[in-house]
Amino acid sequence: MACEEYNRLHPLTEEAKESWVSQQLRDTDGIVVSATDHMRAYSEQIRAYLPDNRPFVALGTDGYGRSDTRGNLRSYFGVDAAHIVVATLKKLADEGEVDARLVKDAISSFELDTDRPVAWAPQAHPEIQAVADYKEQSGEEN
Repeated sequence: MACEEYNRLHPLTEEAKESWVSQQLRDTDGIVVSATDHMRAYSEQIRAYLPDNRPFVALGTDGYGRSDTRGNLRSYFGVDAAHIVVATLKKLADEGEVDARLVKDAISSFELDTDRPVAWAPQAHPEIQAVADYKEQSGEEN
């Protein structure tokens, strides 16, 4: 953020300052995957500092508060090793770097439930879904 501020306030400077993240990734290729135990927006913060046009995937624990082991929570929110591998392969497939069948094979190998509701959807939380159903049936608005 400091380099952004500097560049904004020094528009006539011959050489713009570059973020530390961009410096580290400048001479590399490939996608960047950021996974966090916090909301996905936390991971998204790094996107602005990546080298231009770098493919990026952000994973986070968006959703409602839960209590369990760290491993179970990471699996539930899709930020565990298996989901990171699948997200990476999917982005590589989107970029034409690998065949999409490899993504499907990884999903099968990790035995991921492809039909589960996303963690932040009311369907993933029966107690919240019950309130939504009640409001819908009673005609009550938010």
